[in-house]
Amino acid sequence: MILENFTITPLKLTMPSRLSSTAFQDLSLILLAVALPWSLAAMQIALGLVVLAHFLDCRKQGSALIRWNRLYWPLGLYLGLRLLSVIFAPRPLYSLRAFWSTDWIVFLVPVLVSLRWGGRRLQRFLTVLLFSSALAGAYGVFQALSGLDWFGHAPLTPMGSFYRAIGGYNFYLTFAGNQLLAFALGLGFFLLPESWPLPRGWLGAVLAILFLSLLGTFARSVWLAMAGLCLLALWLTRSRGLRRVLPAGILLAAGLIWLVPELRLRLFSIFDPALNENRLNLWHTAWRMIKAHPFLGIGPGMFNEVFEQYRVPGFYDATGHAHNDYFNTALNSGIPALLAWLAIWALWFYRGIHGWQSPDRTQLERAVLLGCLLGMAGILIAAFFQCYYTDLENNIFWWLIYSLGAVAQARISAARPSTA
Repeated sequence: MILENFTITPLKLTMPSRLSSTAFQDLSLILLAVALPWSLAAMQIALGLVVLAHFLDCRKQGSALIRWNRLYWPLGLYLGLRLLSVIFAPRPLYSLRAFWSTDWIVFLVPVLVSLRWGGRRLQRFLTVLLFSSALAGAYGVFQALSGLDWFGHAPLTPMGSFYRAIGGYNFYLTFAGNQLLAFALGLGFFLLPESWPLPRGWLGAVLAILFLSLLGTFARSVWLAMAGLCLLALWLTRSRGLRRVLPAGILLAAGLIWLVPELRLRLFSIFDPALNENRLNLWHTAWRMIKAHPFLGIGPGMFNEVFEQYRVPGFYDATGHAHNDYFNTALNSGIPALLAWLAIWALWFYRGIHGWQSPDRTQLERAVLLGCLLGMAGILIAAFFQCYYTDLENNIFWWLIYSLGAVAQARISAARPSTA
């Protein structure tokens, strides 16, 4: 048993063998990779095990729990401004709970970046994550075709002759956001197949399943994001192979949309203001809140509390948030917090693209950087049309992409060596 060598005393926790320490870290990361596309509870448990394994390893090695990274400056500024908006909120304790429920994962980012990521460990983690996402995607395709959910969540929403896929979660947008991030990671490896440990055909099958599962969500925001990240991939790689594959992919997608009326109607609805009245009204309402509270916002979690005070007349079918992560951040915590939030991604992208263009990167580092750049671009595009940041399942995967990108930016080979 992996845990047999643990010794717990009132004063210290030890793990005597290097093998046990390494195995515990590997196991916790594999559990996280398996759980991430399926279950919020499971991914939180796995995250706790990852942190515990890292803590035990640092005690054994006598190394620091966290290594400083200049990326953390805007991170700290963002958290500080968010906490400031909590202090001055109408209901500080309520806003503190709302802040913590969304942003607790940010406090773990330095730990995730500081893990002993060796090349083989990272490669294994991402391979398991992609196959687990593909399995969730296959289940999502089954849901879209059959309308059945074996996990017994809420009834699936009919879309003509099909149903909205939710995978192992309980909401189609949650599933769509995480499948989008997995698709981007897989595309990074597909474009640099030398970094992938298995035949490229396996990766092609994974991407095809992820693509079909994204269609099965009928989530327009991720469809737009997929188009955007494919264009970014073309620009970053200048790949002749991608130039050949992309038109074929576009033709395939166009054929599916043309042949399946439900997909066609859903796509064309993007351009019909009458079918987007709820979202447009929410954006106008959000803008009113921002203008009234530009510096500290209304306070995290207070959207529903003050909604009637600022609502614009018109149709609403959902009023839980602004349907836009940028508006949502600004109205909750003020424009300075939004600028700090944007600075997080701007600095990360600057360093990521610089790392991608560096000629001395390994193929694995380039594949991880490319996948993370595409994933971050995709989720930030989708965030213009929906609130993914406030959905914890998406937020955990979002910050994992950030962390893996930071690891690759700092050179995987320069990280503390791993025997994995």
